[in-house]
Amino acid sequence: NLDTIEPVGASLVIAADGSARTFANRMEEMDREKDGNDHNGFRVIRYPDDNQRVYKNIAFTIPNDWRSDINYAVRTSRIIFDALPANNQGDYVGVLLFSKDDEMARANVDPEAFHAFLREEMPQFVNFLDKTTIESVARRQPSVLPMFRYVKPRMHSPQMQTVLLGDCAHTVKPYFGMGANSALEDVKILSDCIDKYLMDNTIEDKTEVLKLAVQDFSGIRSPDIETLVRISHSLDRPGPEGVFTFLIPVILDGIFSKVAPQLFAPNQISMLQNEEISFQQAADRKRIDRIAQLVILVAVPLLTRQLFELVVSAVP
Repeated sequence: NLDTIEPVGASLVIAADGSARTFANRMEEMDREKDGNDHNGFRVIRYPDDNQRVYKNIAFTIPNDWRSDINYAVRTSRIIFDALPANNQGDYVGVLLFSKDDEMARANVDPEAFHAFLREEMPQFVNFLDKTTIESVARRQPSVLPMFRYVKPRMHSPQMQTVLLGDCAHTVKPYFGMGANSALEDVKILSDCIDKYLMDNTIEDKTEVLKLAVQDFSGIRSPDIETLVRISHSLDRPGPEGVFTFLIPVILDGIFSKVAPQLFAPNQISMLQNEEISFQQAADRKRIDRIAQLVILVAVPLLTRQLFELVVSAVP
């Protein structure tokens, strides 16, 4: 009965409504109504989804002689399979990603055909799946991955007394485990900001504590989430573009970090997963690495040629 609904007030609303982002969309509308098309106002930045994928979840258990404290993954021309531990008993939850047009990505796929498909694409794991699981996954309707999106230039609304956390503030595709991990990092940073102002004895008003903490959190986190989504989007480029934005950089990072680990950092994905540094610091470091790699790749052939010509000219 709508007549019995009463408004409820709060000092702070923490919006974590996922990729639906109802709060973020409303914040964008409010700023547009207030400031028109001011480019400095609150906005939701939406990347076009030009590499659409769908997914199905698969639960399985690894053998006792496999490590149960690490992630497992498979990459082929047709699938991306990422499996994360559900506990320390060997139970895993895997996400099987397909192109949206793949015939195995439909609902009600023939279980035998699906089993043959898994045997071809991910033979390392297919023996861990029983018949019931394979039939269930084959029949299941696929889910659609969210688009790459983030909010800027802040993650809060003073008018709505609201702060955004998780997917409603920054949405990435779950290829590298960065969606849930970055949401948990949001919670940790916001908690630290609140604790910081709670310990400030000069602030007696608790509402002021929350206001300052949210502003602090937003200033710290907003540049980082923009970097996270931008890099994640660059790793999801289709076709030849993906070769230059993902494959070649990963190969170069693997070679250079192995040859000179004191000078070159690991690949971009590992850097993003390093909790000791921010996403922006990871991006800055990889930018330096790219410049150094380019200089070496250009300089070495030139120096080799000059050395060869010098040797040839010295031979009588």
